[in-house]
Amino acid sequence: CSFYTSKTYVYEVNHIPTDKENFPNYGAFHTSEVPFVLGNLHKWDRKWQQHDLDIQKTLSSYWINFIKTSNPNGKTLPTWEPMSIETTNILKIDNSAVTIPNMYKNEFEILTSTKK
Repeated sequence: CSFYTSKTYVYEVNHIPTDKENFPNYGAFHTSEVPFVLGNLHKWDRKWQQHDLDIQKTLSSYWINFIKTSNPNGKTLPTWEPMSIETTNILKIDNSAVTIPNMYKNEFEILTSTKK
């Protein structure tokens, strides 16, 4: 399967950004990680907590490393293992980041299934 010809890094964001007063909380919504990756939480009018700032530092470091080297890992970061046929590693991002082996393994089996 061509999905596995290069190293592939997969993540799932479950981190819920700190609430903004008088604004609905949408939870961990699609693209909610973008301000963390871009390192611009300081531009948002929210009372960020330390765990938000830690996730911002982690996510932006992963992306910068990946852009520079094609590998998101760095000395001070939790190891983010690439996806493989044998182990469906996914970096789960909540108030910390940790690689979960075999997360969604059954769901990914369709990529290598020979059943027609």
